[in-house]
Amino acid sequence: MSDSWKKETFRKSVENKINEAINQSNKYLKYGSKIEQAIFEKSNSKQEYLGYITRIVLDIRHMVIVNATWLNSQLEKVLNQRPIKLRRVLPPSELAKYNVEILKINKNIQDHVSKQ
Repeated sequence: MSDSWKKETFRKSVENKINEAINQSNKYLKYGSKIEQAIFEKSNSKQEYLGYITRIVLDIRHMVIVNATWLNSQLEKVLNQRPIKLRRVLPPSELAKYNVEILKINKNIQDHVSKQ
C-alpha cells in the first residue's frame, strides 16, 4: 500500500475536510489541524487514518453544539475506538452494470415461476 496518505498535501486536504465539517456546524474554524495531527499520530495506515477521519467528521456533522471541550472529548473518544472500515463505493456506471444483471436474473426467475 502506498504511503501517499503521509504526504503533506493529502493531510492538508483532510484537515480542510475536518474544518469544513466544523464550519458546517458554524463553530471553531481552524481546529482541524489539532484533530488531524492527533489522528495522524495514532494511525498506522491510510485505512486506519481515513477510518478515524470519517468517524470524527461524521460526529462533528451530527453535533448541534460544537465547542473546544466537546471537540477534545470527541477526539479522545474516536481515538480510543477502532477506526471505521472503509468500503469501496461503486461508480454509477459500474453500479448500472450490476443493476442490469439483477434485472435479467429477476426476469428469469419470474419466467421460471410463471411456467410452473
